[in-house]
Amino acid sequence: MKNLSAWFLVLGDIACIFVLSVVLGLGSILLPDSLIWTAFWGLSALFVICWLMIGAVFKNFDPEQSVGLFLRNALLTWSAAFIVSKLITYAIEYSLSGTTHGVPVYSLEGLMVEWLAGVLFVAAWRFAYKVYYAILARSAKSVLRKLTIAATTLFSIFVLTIFLIYAFVNIGSAWQIVNSNELNGPRAAIVFGAGLSVNNEPSGVLYERVALSTQLYHSGKVDTIVMSGGLDGAGNSEAEAMKKIAIDSGVPQQNIILDNEGDRTYHSCYTAKNTYGLQRAVLISQRYHLPRALFICNHLGIDSVGISSDRGIDSPAAVFNWNLREFFATVKSVMDVFILKPTFTQ
Repeated sequence: MKNLSAWFLVLGDIACIFVLSVVLGLGSILLPDSLIWTAFWGLSALFVICWLMIGAVFKNFDPEQSVGLFLRNALLTWSAAFIVSKLITYAIEYSLSGTTHGVPVYSLEGLMVEWLAGVLFVAAWRFAYKVYYAILARSAKSVLRKLTIAATTLFSIFVLTIFLIYAFVNIGSAWQIVNSNELNGPRAAIVFGAGLSVNNEPSGVLYERVALSTQLYHSGKVDTIVMSGGLDGAGNSEAEAMKKIAIDSGVPQQNIILDNEGDRTYHSCYTAKNTYGLQRAVLISQRYHLPRALFICNHLGIDSVGISSDRGIDSPAAVFNWNLREFFATVKSVMDVFILKPTFTQ
C-alpha cells in the first residue's frame, strides 16, 4: 500500500502545485501577447519540476512520516520552490528590460501574500491526504474505511462525468472557432454580456467583445449586432451600455438589436432564434466561453461560428476562475439542450 499511496501523493502534489502556479501567476512574465501564454505554461511546468526536485531533497514524499514532519517537509519544499520560481521569473523579466518593458518591481507585501496563500493551500492538501491515508490504513472491515472508499468512488465518477461532458462540448465546438478572415458572407453578430463595473460602464471583458463586434461591422463581416445582456441589481442594462460603445464607434443605431433578457447564454441564443429569427450568426466572446455558446446556439438552430475577443491581457487567476466556472456551466447547458429545454416569452 505504501508504494501506491506514495504515487497518489506525488500525483496529488503535482495537481496541487500546478493549480497554485496558475492561481498565483507564478509563471507569468512580461512578454508580448503572442508569447505570454507559451511562457506562462512553460514556467508553470518548470515550477512543478522544481517542486518535485526540491521535494526529493527534503524527503517530502514519504506518506508514513508523522503529521508534523510530513507538513514541515511540504512547507520547506513550497518555500524553496516558490523562491526559485520567482528568481527565474525575475531573471527573465530583467533580461527583457530595456527591450519590451522596464525593470520589474516586486512588492514585499505581494510576495508575502502569495507565499502565505501557498502555505495554507499546501498545508490543507497535505493534512487532508494524511487523514485519508490514515483511514485507508484501517482494517478492511472498518465501516469508516468502506464509507471513505465509497465516497471517493462516487466523487471520482462525478468529476469524470463533468470532465467528459466538458470535453464533449469543447471538442465538438473547437472547429467552429474561426478568425475574421474565415467568415464567409455577412452574418448577424451576437455579443454576450459580461457584467458592468461599479460606475455602470462595461467591464473590461465586455468592452473587448463589443470592440470586436464593431470592427467586424466596419469590415463588412457582420451586418447586424445583437447586444445581449441582463440587468444588474439596480436595473442598469448591459445591452444599453454595449449599444453606446457601438454607436460611439460609428455603428448605425438601426443595425443594433437590444436584448435585455440575455441573463444567461441559453436565454441569449433562444431569444436570437425565436424572437429575432436569426439563422446564421457569429458569436463574440472570450475563448473560454465560446465552446458552450456555440454548442447551445447550434443546437437551437442557429448556424453559428465563434470569434474570440481575447487580447491576452487577462490575469492567469481570472482565466483559471472563468474556466473552472465553465466546467459546471457546461454541464447545465447540456441539461438545458437535451433534457430541460426551457422556453421563454418576451
